[in-house]
Amino acid sequence: MDEKKLLEDFKDEYYSGWDLIDYRDKGEGEVSQLESFMETGIEAIDDFKEEIYQNSLEYIWEVAEASVKEFFAQNNINPEEVSEETKEEMRMFIEGNANTNISSLFDFPVLLIDDRYTTPVSYSWSENDEDVQDGVMIPEDVSEYKKWKKEAIKYIGKDGFKDVLINSTYGGNAFIGAIVSGSDIVDNILSGADVVSGEPIIGIEDKWNGSGYYTNGNGDHAILLENSHLSTGEYSIGAVFGTNEWKY
Repeated sequence: MDEKKLLEDFKDEYYSGWDLIDYRDKGEGEVSQLESFMETGIEAIDDFKEEIYQNSLEYIWEVAEASVKEFFAQNNINPEEVSEETKEEMRMFIEGNANTNISSLFDFPVLLIDDRYTTPVSYSWSENDEDVQDGVMIPEDVSEYKKWKKEAIKYIGKDGFKDVLINSTYGGNAFIGAIVSGSDIVDNILSGADVVSGEPIIGIEDKWNGSGYYTNGNGDHAILLENSHLSTGEYSIGAVFGTNEWKY
């Protein structure tokens, strides 16, 4: 038997590799892990991949063994006629071609906050106060409020903008974010892409009083990863409002 040819045929059949992470695990990742990817970048993703690989060695060996047996059966090859050295090389080829496709683990919606459009707001009852616009006491840098307002109206209109103000009784921190897929964030970090986009979310949150209001906008809002952060944890926007629109 030409074992060199046998090995080449085997590699040709399995050259594209196989997915280490089972489809059933789709969306089973943690938001906190995704957050660390955004903070640390590719280095954190590589460490996570290696951890998965090391914790899956037994499973990887089982897949390699099964792949070799399957190849022999499909090609009517008697395994006893193949040397142990060639069998081991076939198994090692399979083990080395395990794709740690981790982005599928993070295939769930998250709220990404656009740091370009955040500003504190509070309310004033004085109609003559020069620092008041729309019934809101503007911070010292009024340009930040105007920038947030202009961008918000693009997605929710003037009436929608008024609703946000009216329903945010205690004021708080105004924001614009987007509901994006965690897997898109992972893929973008790995590819070096800068922008992700998704359904816009506009609101004001007061996490200390557990109050505020948000509304969904029309279209897509594009966000630079370097100018953004995830809203996560027990004091996050999702937790304050008790939403199930995204994972936090």
